[in-house]
Amino acid sequence: MTIAQENIRLVPATNGNIGDILSIYQRSPTYFHRVSGSPPTLETVQRDMVDQPKKQTASYKKEFLVLFRGSEPFGVADIHYDHPDVGIAYLGLLLVDETRWGQGLGRMAYFEIEDHIRAVSAIQFIRLGISNHNDVSGFWRKVGFKENGRTYPWRDQSQDSVVTEFEKPL
Repeated sequence: MTIAQENIRLVPATNGNIGDILSIYQRSPTYFHRVSGSPPTLETVQRDMVDQPKKQTASYKKEFLVLFRGSEPFGVADIHYDHPDVGIAYLGLLLVDETRWGQGLGRMAYFEIEDHIRAVSAIQFIRLGISNHNDVSGFWRKVGFKENGRTYPWRDQSQDSVVTEFEKPL
């Protein structure tokens, strides 16, 4: 953990902090416009908190986390352990409140998430998908991810996209 990461906390999402999550979502309109084509709602948050893949390994586990710096919530992360295969953690979402962009919080949060995954599991790779409508591949490359050669179609609400997978060994 770096000194800058000391202030980053990962807190499991509950109904008690659902208002914080909705607020983060609402302060992130660019992401939702690019990925789903519509603004986030309370139902979006509730779905994201529990949504799981249809096919699961026997050891599959999900964590939906609220990211705090000090006492201020600034983002969310959705981690799927042993998905799609044992030994892989699929990072379904790392979202930083747009009003906080440019402060290094995404990078600090990612490395805190990486440390957390190492501490709680025997995961060997972190994998994620990047939509062609929200190309944030530059960020992910800077923190060590590389394309793994896989792409797949994705439909979220009313928008079709192509997702490119990236991964990083731990």
